[in-house]
Amino acid sequence: MSHIRSKRTAKKVQDLGKILLKEEISARYKQSSPPEIVKKCQLNEVKRSLHKSRLEELPDSAASLEEKCMKLAAAIQRAEHLVVYTGAGISTAAEIPDYRGPNGVWTLKDKGISVKAKSLSDANPTFTHMALTSLVRLGMIKHIVSQNCDGLHVRSGVDRKKLSEIHGNMYIETCTQCKDKREYLRLFDTTEHTGIRRHETGRKCHRCFSNLKDSIIHFGEKGPMESPYCWEEARAAAESADMILCLGTSLKILKKYPCLWCMGRQKRNRPSLYIVNLQWTPKDLACQLKINGNCDFVIRRLTQILNISVPPYQRYYDPLFFLHSPLLSDECHANRLKMLHRGQLITDHNYALLDNVDDNPEEIPQIPDDTEGNSPSPGWYGVGLRSAKMKRKGKKFLS
Repeated sequence: MSHIRSKRTAKKVQDLGKILLKEEISARYKQSSPPEIVKKCQLNEVKRSLHKSRLEELPDSAASLEEKCMKLAAAIQRAEHLVVYTGAGISTAAEIPDYRGPNGVWTLKDKGISVKAKSLSDANPTFTHMALTSLVRLGMIKHIVSQNCDGLHVRSGVDRKKLSEIHGNMYIETCTQCKDKREYLRLFDTTEHTGIRRHETGRKCHRCFSNLKDSIIHFGEKGPMESPYCWEEARAAAESADMILCLGTSLKILKKYPCLWCMGRQKRNRPSLYIVNLQWTPKDLACQLKINGNCDFVIRRLTQILNISVPPYQRYYDPLFFLHSPLLSDECHANRLKMLHRGQLITDHNYALLDNVDDNPEEIPQIPDDTEGNSPSPGWYGVGLRSAKMKRKGKKFLS
């Protein structure tokens, strides 16, 4: 009998709980009136649509593109101190994917499409890289500020004194213990064993024997001021600039650096801003001219209008071969990624062999490439792939 009573009591408690829950839900609903809920849903839908539209690539018509290229060429000819800001868009022609484009790393990951990691040492400087180098040598560009870590500006021959790689260079590792912050340029991606807040490459400084670190600044990290970042040079160039040209960058990161935009001045005294990018940027309304076009196409047309000859990139004369620091014999095991070579790309576990041969390509040992499909995920690029997999909770849409 007591067993039956306990069952009845449990059923009453359960029913009472349901009643109380319904009353709580009803009270919450009364606190938020239907018009407010509808309004909030409509606002969220507008934000989603706006965010989606800003990711679309909307190229200008052929006629509009030609007119804008003419205006840009005239502006460059008038400029006395031109500074160029570059982003991932100038390297997509080298088959290095960007992050926010239609085929970008983050965009594809958001769609559930896997992105295969690849060795960025396979990439060569694009026409835009070579054209910018020519314009720097002619004195038409005073300084280049780049967000890219691919090292293609250095490999295209840009004078490093006129280049600020504010997010680092995958070919550079540094000794932070040496007084002069000794740099080592390599012929391979130095970030194989590194990641966010984990920058030791596994090699030692040849002078003080301290652990070397890569130069990459990952999202959420802060970097030093000196080379290869050259923040002081970038700030000084922006202060002296009368024109800023942005190529292939969404400016979502660069806009956060006030020193690059002379924000301390009145608007009329700031440098005139020109943007070449297929997608929306937060600086579109502030610029003198926005060109929705492919960087290589626009720059090629620009050099034609300015009658400037742009030499093609030749791997044999890549400046990195003259600037690099060879590995010591006991360091050869520390790298498994592809290395640059004048004749071909090789995977070399015995890197010291390259120092024992002449520059004649026929005398260079032919080492088969066995990394296809088996190479480790490149360091800083792999970090970009992994961060794309993380779900961004409470994502804020740009307004």
